[in-house]
Amino acid sequence: MEKTKAYKCLGTEDPLPDLIHRTNKYLLDLRLAKWITQKQYEKLCINPNEVELAHLYYLPKAHKPGTPLRPIISGLKHPTIKMSKFLDELLRPLFDKMASETTVTSGFELVKQLQKWSKVNIRQETLFCTIDVADLYTMVPQTEGVLSLKKMLDHLKLKQVGGLKIETIIRLSRFVMQSNYFSYNGQFYHQIRGGAMGSPLTLTVANCYMFFYEQQIIKQISNSGGLYFRYMDDIFIAINWPVRHLFKQIDKWNHFDENIKLSENIGSAVDFLDLHIENQDGQLFTTVYVKPSYEPYYLPFNSIHPLHMKKNIIFTMVLRTIRYCSTFQAYLNEREQLRIGLLLNKYPNKFINEQFQYILLKFNIDQLLTVNNYDNYRQKVIDSPIKEKVPIDYGKTMFVHFTYCSNMKTFPGFLAPAIINEANIRLTEEEHQVLKLGPKFIFNDPKTAARRRLTELATLKRKIESSFFQKKVSPGRPLQEFIAELDVLLQTLHNAPIANKNLNKNKVMGSQNSQNDIIELINSQAIQSQVFNMAKVKKKKNYGRLVKRLKYKFKLANIILQKSDKSKVFHLGKNEDYRKKSKEYMEKTQAYKCLGKEDPLPDLVQRTNKYLLDLRLAKWITQKQYEKLCINPNESVLAHLYYLPKAHKPGTPLRPIISGLKHPTIKISKFLDDLLRPLFDKMAAKTTVNSGFELVKQLQQWSRINMRQETLFCTIDVMDLYTMVPQTEGVLSLKKMLDYLKLKQISGLKIETIIRLSRFVMKNNYFSYDGQFYHQIRGGPMGSPPTLTVANCYMFFYEQQIIKQINNSGGLYSRYIDDIFIAINWPVRHLFKQIDKWNHFDENIKLSENIGLAVDFLDLHIENQDGQLFTTVYVKPSYEPYYLPFNSIHPLHMKKNIIFTMVLRTIRYCSTFQAYLNEREQLRIELLLNKYPNKFINEQFQYILLKFKIDQLLTVNNYDNYRQKVIDSPIKEKVPIDYGKTMFVHFTYCSNMKTFPGKFHTLWNKYFGESPINEVIPVLGTRNMMKQPFLESLSECISFEDKYSDVKPYFIRSAFKLKEKHSP
Repeated sequence: MEKTKAYKCLGTEDPLPDLIHRTNKYLLDLRLAKWITQKQYEKLCINPNEVELAHLYYLPKAHKPGTPLRPIISGLKHPTIKMSKFLDELLRPLFDKMASETTVTSGFELVKQLQKWSKVNIRQETLFCTIDVADLYTMVPQTEGVLSLKKMLDHLKLKQVGGLKIETIIRLSRFVMQSNYFSYNGQFYHQIRGGAMGSPLTLTVANCYMFFYEQQIIKQISNSGGLYFRYMDDIFIAINWPVRHLFKQIDKWNHFDENIKLSENIGSAVDFLDLHIENQDGQLFTTVYVKPSYEPYYLPFNSIHPLHMKKNIIFTMVLRTIRYCSTFQAYLNEREQLRIGLLLNKYPNKFINEQFQYILLKFNIDQLLTVNNYDNYRQKVIDSPIKEKVPIDYGKTMFVHFTYCSNMKTFPGFLAPAIINEANIRLTEEEHQVLKLGPKFIFNDPKTAARRRLTELATLKRKIESSFFQKKVSPGRPLQEFIAELDVLLQTLHNAPIANKNLNKNKVMGSQNSQNDIIELINSQAIQSQVFNMAKVKKKKNYGRLVKRLKYKFKLANIILQKSDKSKVFHLGKNEDYRKKSKEYMEKTQAYKCLGKEDPLPDLVQRTNKYLLDLRLAKWITQKQYEKLCINPNESVLAHLYYLPKAHKPGTPLRPIISGLKHPTIKISKFLDDLLRPLFDKMAAKTTVNSGFELVKQLQQWSRINMRQETLFCTIDVMDLYTMVPQTEGVLSLKKMLDYLKLKQISGLKIETIIRLSRFVMKNNYFSYDGQFYHQIRGGPMGSPPTLTVANCYMFFYEQQIIKQINNSGGLYSRYIDDIFIAINWPVRHLFKQIDKWNHFDENIKLSENIGLAVDFLDLHIENQDGQLFTTVYVKPSYEPYYLPFNSIHPLHMKKNIIFTMVLRTIRYCSTFQAYLNEREQLRIELLLNKYPNKFINEQFQYILLKFKIDQLLTVNNYDNYRQKVIDSPIKEKVPIDYGKTMFVHFTYCSNMKTFPGKFHTLWNKYFGESPINEVIPVLGTRNMMKQPFLESLSECISFEDKYSDVKPYFIRSAFKLKEKHSP
């Protein structure tokens, strides 16, 4: 708006009533003055109850750098729309007639013109030029634009059109052009320059203005034997001028009219509309052009549109291919690219081939196209007359419409990632498809969101009241008004009926009219999604029947549905297998003591609080710490054990997870972990890594000096680390760490206090499993916060002698929890011998090694290729290409972040350009399998380069430099949250809530922007309990831990923040 200066903001005063009045009055004045007939007056005048003010929206030009926006003013019920259409129907055919020799309406028309011109004029030095007229529709002055219509009518020597005098047409055109009002983002605007893109008359006005502007240019080009054509704001020129002369002329043309700004592209090859044009050593070459942002999307074959529409799509695309492609090879390439695009849209290959053949028969071509006959048959197609559209006689034609449906079986498209069915239970196709949506998928469920609305609003109200009370101020009436208006907004987004009782005088101040306006405004924003949601509701009923069948089937077959350990897809296993493996695991580790059926929770709660009270009375902890750590018996729940199947390992062993987010000792655990984990990270920074990327950087530096042809890589797995570390020795390793760092106290706590609390936590791990209660007497529970730090500390002191040995030999040693990586220039036998020695350092630590020139560590593949380091991404053999499905209702930024993270990992890990290409395209296929649009994928692929200020596509020549730039880029550290100034607000998410964040913050600023809590920043998050029809019914079969909630057996929670901006 600032660039074009075409729009004047009118504020919040609606211009519609005045515009309706002025429009009808203007038409009445014309009627009374007999400028228009009674019939024309009745056709053009408007009913105030049937009109709406136009509104502005933008279409992103994703094919252009920076994704500029194309403004569209939608005014299908605008007061001047009848006049606009009436004038356009009169004037557009006149312009088409006037400019037929210098304009084209398609790439095919330009192909025919180029064929004719090139036979005589094309040379090796011939240049092609395309010119874009910047912001044509908004840059044409309104007065001069209307005058160009007058010029056209004078040029055609017309005195009247359609029974209207020229002066009447100009008067009506001027009124339309100067009466473009619209709304945008809560404000009203008047377009004071140019015409509205979306208004019928605007195209003709812009075309006429350009016609008279370009006459001098056309004359100049024609006199030089060149070719000039224009399609709206795109110009094509073919000319035999030196390139400097052409640039000089375009610069002159740029000064013909201050409103017309030209942007040129000159060369031997250019793209115009959907046509690629090239001068190949004096020979004209043309083919189909697709923009870099092109998406191979066609009407999906399994849509219930009539079959002839799908046939017409293929016919039209193949016809374009033959017309545009000047060589047989170009035709073959484009045709096969079209085939791939159609297959992606679920078109059967047989159907595609039939339509490919049909177009030849349509043009009486009874042979397959070959390199020998292609030119002749193509020319036959080009020269074939285009069938003109027969005007519809509406008096003799009746259009009859019925809602279309189909009983035909739809063709299956790409299958989602597989489930792991080790139970070998037979599933129907429907059951299989639903399970393949995976654990991350969230169904849209506005009803659940609506049901929780009041509870969530009450929670928010309490938080706001608390913030006010901290300021020693009463929240007063603004809080009531804020909650009431927010309630209306949420009801609308949930598609729930809005009761006026929510807007009574006790809650909302203002007139009844303003209340009704709020309801009407918000309801209107939801209308477009209601049909979609009705379809969703119907779909949920189908899910309900399907899930009941699955639930019954699993119960009957004694099947457990679980999330797999690494691939995160659903795993189906037999209940007896889980019990058997659980028993074997407990017997093997000897870490668990069965307590039978006597619940240890009451005694544990009492002992925990007594222990904390004793520490307080002895002044080992402060009163504030005591209050923070003690527990409410009514809020405590005993931990429970569940297993994640390690489907990537032979025999599918189980990973034990003890979920105890409301366990009596959880507060102490988190408190200790917050104190101790940063200290360990500091102590072990040189010998531990947190990701494969950290190891890549270490390997890069180490390999420059130490890498040889005989260099060996070794990965070592520490078996059952968490459960094999003795509890007493594990706690003592914490004491060793604190002594190592020479600390006497941490955050005001003595070292002895920390050790006492740690010992209490480690020795009081109780949990339930399969109807029994257990006490963990060895190691720590996987799932408890301090267990990782205890295990890490224990390993740190165990590995010191090994690290010293490796470093003295010029090797590299790094560890990630229970996975060790070593790069060393030892003979392989010597390395085996050393590992055997290390296996006897501690009876609790058992090492399992893998040695070779190529190893896999975490998600990184590392290889010694003749003394050169090679790295790439590693995926386990059982890997399933499962990502958050694109059709899940998670916010879009989460899906963007997935691609960003994966591509960033690809660049960081892949040491060669070919490895990068392979991994990137593999990622693309996996994302497509999870329903991600190809255009969306490409945008994110490009975004990561822009994020690192890389303005070129990666190539084999620049890859190494740009990859190093990415690797060397500093990692943004997380900013600590100031909980005193941050308020977390959660609402259950559904698909209609995409616009909710902006509306929420608008309301917040409206009511609290200048209040005593204006420094509080609301962080809007959403929480979905996943109680959708499918997962809710299967919930008794599903269980896994989530860090946001207390995950009880057979329950899923998914929590995520909803951000307004994409920030990977």
